[in-house]
Amino acid sequence: MATLHTLTLTTLADSIKESASTLQSLLTQHQLPQPDFSPTGRKDWSDAQFVPAILTARSHLIDNAQTLLNLALGPTDILAAYAGSRMTEIEVLRTFNSLAVAEAVPIYGQISVPDLARKLGVKQVSAFEKQLRFAYLMGMFRQTDDGEVAHTALSAAIPESSAWIGLRLGKIFNQGAYEIADALRLGPGEGKTNIPCAIVDPKGLARTAYLQLEDEPDGKGMDRFSTAMKDLFNHHAGGSLLPFVHGFDWDSLGREATVVDIGGGNGHIEAGIADQVPGVNFVVQDRQSNEEPARQLIEANGLTGRVQFQAHDFFHPQPNLPDGRTPNAYLLIRVLQDWEDPDGVRIIKPLVPAMEKFGTKLWIMNRILPDVGELPNHSERLLRTLDLLVFTLSGGGERTAKDLDRMLKQADERLRITKITRPLNSLFSFIEIVLQ
Repeated sequence: MATLHTLTLTTLADSIKESASTLQSLLTQHQLPQPDFSPTGRKDWSDAQFVPAILTARSHLIDNAQTLLNLALGPTDILAAYAGSRMTEIEVLRTFNSLAVAEAVPIYGQISVPDLARKLGVKQVSAFEKQLRFAYLMGMFRQTDDGEVAHTALSAAIPESSAWIGLRLGKIFNQGAYEIADALRLGPGEGKTNIPCAIVDPKGLARTAYLQLEDEPDGKGMDRFSTAMKDLFNHHAGGSLLPFVHGFDWDSLGREATVVDIGGGNGHIEAGIADQVPGVNFVVQDRQSNEEPARQLIEANGLTGRVQFQAHDFFHPQPNLPDGRTPNAYLLIRVLQDWEDPDGVRIIKPLVPAMEKFGTKLWIMNRILPDVGELPNHSERLLRTLDLLVFTLSGGGERTAKDLDRMLKQADERLRITKITRPLNSLFSFIEIVLQ
């Protein structure tokens, strides 16, 4: 078996050709579209999530192609790119997302640079054109034969990810990056905080990124966060909520079950899956600031009878549910990674009384850190990217299965993990916990 040190340009090229041929053949066999660069081409791989061979061939292709590129570039050019072109790519994407360039370019047509600039309110046209020229090199938009601007598959996909791009590349989510080294040097109790983003809190209050979002001047920081989380879930679940539907055993809850989504934001998960889990009612719990957007989303999806919002701080004891409902399952969806273990214990402990009284299950959806070689390289990179980001924002991070089990035992020794599954084409794992 080849190791990283024995790989050559030709062996990698052969592997790439083999994986590409396999992938192309499997897509044809299953009557699925081939990837291309057209604006209406394939945007994700959700349609292949139940065909393991397709996902395996794609993973091999991605990892081998990246390894070949790194080998061809060499370490000097790779390092130069991290401090050069890759940073510029981020800056161009941030700029174009802020200007809403993708929304201004006709999806099926083209537009001149001056007309596009006028449409966007851009006055420095020559400087804007330089940004465009770099975007073309990224495969983001393209220049037509007559010098106008048209979409590619990449640029056409931007609007669907705009909320997450804006949040991730915005000031609050980036300010802590400059403080990571100093934060790593600080132990508990050394200084006011050892959370990177809190170190540079503009108000000097040592707030995490999430608290800073809540305090944004327009009062819509958490609305933007909730919308961005929907985008992020789509990124990591192949643009589909099917992994969520298949990740938990909904049938085990019985008819007319009540599931409580703790920290559920505006209820976008429930809005997306309610039709696919008939007989299940939901109570979405989150801060008061999420109540109005949740109400609007629930009404817009015709779910008023099945989904209810309840204002609740998850560090406090669980309140009585609306209409005297009994919780059959508690959901913690992408919540625990935002908190260090002591706070995670404070979130879980208030759930134990109902688990003891009613036999309520605890369902957790989170990214579980893998062992070496457990996931394809490109998948693990995505997963650990979020792990490092969460540390910067709040001091938390993703956990291994053993880490999660240890934290559960700190909350109550009787808590037991009974099942961990990770659906195909999803970076999220689905964990079932009971009180024994």
